Amino acid sequence: MDITFEGKTPMGQFVYGSLLEFPDGDCFICTPNSDNTLDKHFVLPETIAQYTGIEDKNGRRIFDGYRVRVPMYGLFEKLILMKGTVEWKNGAFHVKWDDEDKGRHFLGYLEDVEVIEEVM
Repeated sequence: MDITFEGKTPMGQFVYGSLLEFPDGDCFICTPNSDNTLDKHFVLPETIAQYTGIEDKNGRRIFDGYRVRVPMYGLFEKLILMKGTVEWKNGAFHVKWDDEDKGRHFLGYLEDVEVIEEVM
């Protein structure tokens, strides 16, 4: 699995790569260059998200914290569009539904997932 993180720099630029966290709380995302060197980007800790390893129906990578919409069949096979937030829980990525009565579903089992918002 591709273990990639995203984060936002103080200037508002999103960067993707490997995460470095220091004891003082500073966080950096490192991105590789073609000459086998790394660029280190300071990122705001509250903007860091991990790639789930799953893409949405449009080929967009899904990260922890993203808002998604998923078509689901309810009672009497009626199609409903469920919305929720991707989160890490009990060792796996799940979608926690906005309707708390619906609980959560394992992200890897859902079909036709679509990212509707990057929450940062």
